[in-house]
Amino acid sequence: MRTMLLYIAVLGGIIIASNVAISDPTGSQSSNNSKAMMSHLVNIGDILNHSEKYNGELVTIEGMYLGWKGPGAQLTRSDWSIKDETGSIYVTGANPGLDPYKDVGVNLIVLGIVHLIDGAPYLEGRAITLIDAYNNTERY
Repeated sequence: MRTMLLYIAVLGGIIIASNVAISDPTGSQSSNNSKAMMSHLVNIGDILNHSEKYNGELVTIEGMYLGWKGPGAQLTRSDWSIKDETGSIYVTGANPGLDPYKDVGVNLIVLGIVHLIDGAPYLEGRAITLIDAYNNTERY
């Protein structure tokens, strides 16, 4: 079931990314209508350690919701953090609709685009799949 949900999240991200223009906080915009971006499952540690390589890449991350806890600075007040066994990263844009205090620990899959601000990576969320921590099924 977990593999199926991950496949759906990645496939959905490919469709979304192929039909929207992606903007970054600096105000520039690049259209992806000419080519479909492909997402691939990565761990956060790889993004943190090789941020230049992942800059602009569509990635899929599976991890645990941290709410507003996390290293680094938020871009907006609604940003939130996700962690896996290799590190944590802030997500901006897509909001999972979780309480930043009560829902810490919820497992989720995030499809997003890696961006750098002052050399520090963050994820521009595009699609989120919430996973029930107890039986690995879709929560919402």
